[in-house]
Amino acid sequence: MNQKSNNRLNNSYFMAEDKVNGWGNTTFFTYYSEFNRGSDENPYIEAAVLNILCMFSTVANLIIFMTLTCNRSLRTVTNFFICNLTVSDMLFTISGPFIGACRITQSWTMGEFACKSIVYMQLVCSTVSIWTMVMISVERFICIVRAARAVFTHRIAVIVIIVIWVVTLLFFLPAALYFRVMTFPFGNTTVDVCTIDWPKVRSIQLPLIFTVFVILIVFLAPFLLLTHNYIRIFWRFWNARNILKRTRVQYDPTWPKVSLHVRQMRDARDLKVVKILFSLVIIFTIMWMPIFTVFLYILIDIALNDMKLGSYIFIISICISMGNACINPILYGVMNEHLKTVLLSCIKPQPETDARQNVNNGQPTTIERPQRNLVKPCSIHGIQPIPEEPD
Repeated sequence: MNQKSNNRLNNSYFMAEDKVNGWGNTTFFTYYSEFNRGSDENPYIEAAVLNILCMFSTVANLIIFMTLTCNRSLRTVTNFFICNLTVSDMLFTISGPFIGACRITQSWTMGEFACKSIVYMQLVCSTVSIWTMVMISVERFICIVRAARAVFTHRIAVIVIIVIWVVTLLFFLPAALYFRVMTFPFGNTTVDVCTIDWPKVRSIQLPLIFTVFVILIVFLAPFLLLTHNYIRIFWRFWNARNILKRTRVQYDPTWPKVSLHVRQMRDARDLKVVKILFSLVIIFTIMWMPIFTVFLYILIDIALNDMKLGSYIFIISICISMGNACINPILYGVMNEHLKTVLLSCIKPQPETDARQNVNNGQPTTIERPQRNLVKPCSIHGIQPIPEEPD
């Protein structure tokens, strides 16, 4: 084997005899570790990015979670799912500092339990996040397109959330069982690597079957469901908008008198709804496609004995996926008009209704109290119609 192949092999792959499962000489991908790197700064840059993503995700999701749970007017079915999304996103990104530490030390130094639990937590929490986003789209689809508000109750939402967690925890048990710390010779010393060692099953390609099944269930199916639900919501919204315009032109004598400003505001609101719907699908695709592509490419790389993929590509794809956990509080939280109103009221408290006299001028002080039950069950991200100007 030439020097170039040796460098590639020692970069993100190790070849060794598998004495545990009887594979013989086989190749193992290093995942979180990487050796013989060309730059000394790259591990620290990767660790810094992973830590920043972890901190931002934790703070942003915790703010959304506390706001939703502490405000009774925001306890809708959709927001139940958003609360679950914040929890899974926080748990998903909390592994960032541990991965960053491994990028610096190169060799895995955190032991067998950390190897299994970090991988397991990442797979479980990412899947829960993805399917929670799907359930948000399903709930919106049923509510808006099917106009069936009674289908999803708070109790059903809690049951669905529990089912998602239980099924996902069981589904990824093989990852917790088969990921382990393996020791490989490296120059004059040895290194520890957290990698997966699949059991050998005669005539069955277990790694390929599991990986393809994960891609279908955790990425492709959610992508198709999200796309279908939000496209149907978009058409429902757009058709209703056009019907309303035609009806107003024909039967509403005050419609021509509505100011241009109000019409522009209404168009801007409608455009915002469209942007939200399409951004949910586009961002999901951009953020999650890389990691599942890398999973598949690792298998192909090993099967073809090319060993060209560096684990830094795997780390980049993880960072992109963690970026979704940082964007979700904005997409599902801040862009929700009612939640945004509550968040702003926490930053800049509104005055309260009070009948007491103003001591300075003797005039009564009129203060507005926050309204309860602000959230309409079937609004799109809390965006409500803009009222028309009176004659």
